[in-house]
Amino acid sequence: MFFSKVALKYAATFFAESGTGKNASAIYSDVEGVLNIFKENENLTRVIESPIFRESDKLAILLKIFKGQVDDSITHFIEFLGKRERLSFLREIFQAYIDVADRESGVKNIELSSAFELGEKEIDKLKAELEEFFKSKLKVKFMTDPALVGGFVAKSDELVVDASVKNQLEKLRKSLVSAGVSLN
Repeated sequence: MFFSKVALKYAATFFAESGTGKNASAIYSDVEGVLNIFKENENLTRVIESPIFRESDKLAILLKIFKGQVDDSITHFIEFLGKRERLSFLREIFQAYIDVADRESGVKNIELSSAFELGEKEIDKLKAELEEFFKSKLKVKFMTDPALVGGFVAKSDELVVDASVKNQLEKLRKSLVSAGVSLN
C-alpha cells in the first residue's frame, strides 16, 4: 500500500516512540481497533478528513470517542496531531503504522483468494504452508473469487503464488497452442 510522506513520517515517529516498548502489542491492537471504528463509521471518516471542520472540533470528537478506551500513548499522539493540524491524516497514519509495525516484526501481508469459502482447518493448513513458502509470519486477508474455479491465489507485495485451476487450464491451453495442437 502507498502512503503519503506525511503519513509515513508520523507513523514512523509514533512507532519509534511507542511501537517497541512493553505496551507495543496493546498499542498495535488499539490502532487496529481505531481503524476498525473508522471503517465502520463513514461519517466519522468524513468529518475527520474534511477541511471544513475545525481542528479543535475534530480533536474533541476523537478524544470523546477514544480517551480511556485506548492506550494513553494513542490519545497523546492524537492530541499531538491536533496541535500540528494533521488530524485529517489520522486514519492514513494509523494504516501506515500497522504497515511499519508489521515490516519491523517481519510479518508479510498477503491476499489469499480461493474459489469458495474455506473452513478454519483448511485456512490454518494453507497459512502454515504459505508461511513456510514465504519464510515469514503472515497476516492474511481472505477473499473468494469464483472465477478461479478451484485452488487459490496468494499475493504479497513482491510475489504471486497462483495455484488456481484457472491458471493450470491457461497453462495447458498455451502449451497446446505452442505445440500446434488445435482444439477445434
